Amino acid sequence: MAVLSEDRFLARIGWGNTQNEPAFGGGGMQDNASVKGKLINLINSVRTLMRIPLIFLNLLIIVYSIAFG
Repeated sequence: MAVLSEDRFLARIGWGNTQNEPAFGGGGMQDNASVKGKLINLINSVRTLMRIPLIFLNLLIIVYSIAFG
């Protein structure tokens, strides 16, 4: 879920984050009450939270691969 491309995959099936959301949850989205809206919000949250840990995990795997073949 963290590596799904919004432009190439999510927007193609109509799950892109095209709504104009206010910062920090003020004034909520209209579509957020639906299951689809909640799934879009979950995917965007996971993508945001997992970006930094995935960078470090990828660096660790690259260093391990270079060091131990």
